[in-house]
Formats: sequence, C-alpha cells, structure tokens
Amino acid sequence: MEERQLIQEKLTQAAEILNEQDVDLWLTFVRETAMQPDPALELIYGSDMTWQSAFLLTKSGERIAIVGHFDSANLYELDVYTRIVGYHEGIRAHLVA
Repeated sequence: MEERQLIQEKLTQAAEILNEQDVDLWLTFVRETAMQPDPALELIYGSDMTWQSAFLLTKSGERIAIVGHFDSANLYELDVYTRIVGYHEGIRAHLVA
C-alpha cells in the first residue's frame, strides 16, 4: 500500500473513532522527531519534523497541520490535510487562534 493512501486511511479512521467516542479533537504535538520520534507521526504524516508541529484531527473530519514553514512543503505534496499553516516565528499564535 502506498504511504499516502495509508495515511489517508488512518486519518479517516481517526475521525470515525473521534465521532464514536464523542471526542472533539485529537492533537499530536511534536518537534525534532528524528531525535525523539512520536509513534503516531508515522501514521498521520510519515516523515520527520524539525520545527514544533501540531497535527489536529477533528471528529468532523477536518485535518489541520501547523508546522514550521520549511516543513510545510512536504505536507502540501502529501495532500491529505485540509489546512496547512506554515509559521515563521513560533507556533503559539497559531495554536491559540
């Protein structure tokens, strides 16, 4: 199975489980994943992240990635997230918006 297809299926499955359990949002927050990998990242992105990055999955199926601007190109290419926010000077403002 192609990596993109697997990630697409896992993101869809996550939304179904969130609905089933009546959970509004699943947030995965990572940084420097080559040094400290998060096991979920392989299933929701499939690569390493350098900057602080947040992956938000909602029970309505929205998929949001807030990542450093240098990390955003790979997410656009993967084309499985409904919204990609590439930041330049810190993730905080985008998380609280």
